[in-house]
Amino acid sequence: VSLFTAVTSSVYSLQTYILEVVKEQEGHYHGGVYEASAMDLEKVVPHEKVKSTVMLQNLGYAKVEGIKNDYKPYIYVGAMGEGFSETMPVHVTSGRLPENSKEILLPEHLGDNGGLRYKEGEVLSLSLGQRVYEGEQAYQNMALLVGEELTDLQVRTYKVVGFYERPSFERQDAPGYTALTMPDGAGPDSFQAYFQIEPMKDTYTFMEASFPNTSITY
Repeated sequence: VSLFTAVTSSVYSLQTYILEVVKEQEGHYHGGVYEASAMDLEKVVPHEKVKSTVMLQNLGYAKVEGIKNDYKPYIYVGAMGEGFSETMPVHVTSGRLPENSKEILLPEHLGDNGGLRYKEGEVLSLSLGQRVYEGEQAYQNMALLVGEELTDLQVRTYKVVGFYERPSFERQDAPGYTALTMPDGAGPDSFQAYFQIEPMKDTYTFMEASFPNTSITY
């Protein structure tokens, strides 16, 4: 009995540890979408199966001179909604998280992979716009498209307050290095959203039914 109890406890401890590692590296969510409007989300969030939701507003892309990766020429800026940095893998390596919409957190691989390096305290002005290809908008789940353009450009100025590890919610083929700021109540009606569904086994059917025409991640 003692041996059985010890083995059972060890297996449970290992499972718990693996689960915590996955949460730390991938984020504590069951399903997510790369693009949804506020109205889309308002129809879904009150659902009894949705345990929690965190959002990242798609503020846009800036093409920045000096980036050396031809397949990743943009800085993509997302505004973190409440609870985003706790639920998703935002691991600060130096500095701190942004506290308002005038501050920005940059990913380390902008320097390591893109060859573009900034310092904490530096002021960064970005002409943010939306990716458009053949009349359709493109998002972070779509690789760089030949002939795409940036439209509706607006200049936003940020102070660099820190750096963080490349996040798992940025796909390997994403064309933008994901920088994070805070919302200011303005900007595009476009959001990434990540959900915890209860029971978790219903995640696939719930997400497919709720977002039938949107790219979904699990």
